[in-house]
Amino acid sequence: MSLLNIILVFICIFVTVLFWRQNNKVAIVLSIILTILIVIFHKQIKIPISFYGIDEINKSSNTLPFISSKWRDSSLVHSDPPVRIGMIENFIMYYKPYQKNKVEIIKLLGKPDYSEELKEWDLVYWLGEEQGLINSYSHWFVIEFDSSGLVSEFQTFKF
Repeated sequence: MSLLNIILVFICIFVTVLFWRQNNKVAIVLSIILTILIVIFHKQIKIPISFYGIDEINKSSNTLPFISSKWRDSSLVHSDPPVRIGMIENFIMYYKPYQKNKVEIIKLLGKPDYSEELKEWDLVYWLGEEQGLINSYSHWFVIEFDSSGLVSEFQTFKF
């Protein structure tokens, strides 16, 4: 369960206690149902982190210089700490993906990965797994191209 989900559960419990004190039975039942739904469906609540939230990804890992050969090295993809998570900020800052075409991106980042949850994006790269408070989070870097074949959007996701 993610930290956000834990916070949501605590908020729901807090609201339930408040309504309990006011003897509002309908609100109590709704708060309890909402808390149970959050606990049951916690895996479906995903938190996208935009490109501007990259500092959040790198809080617990060291920022590394982007080195294309190390990024593409399959033996380093599952390293601890994850190499790609450390490199993504440097890649975005110095290689500026906007206005690069697909061939240029694949030359730098290698063959893309696949994620069923992120299949609507043109290129998807798994950055690595990071341990959270209760469970681990997968970090992803996704890229979209416009009709002229140039990068129009990119984001990092954590879920």
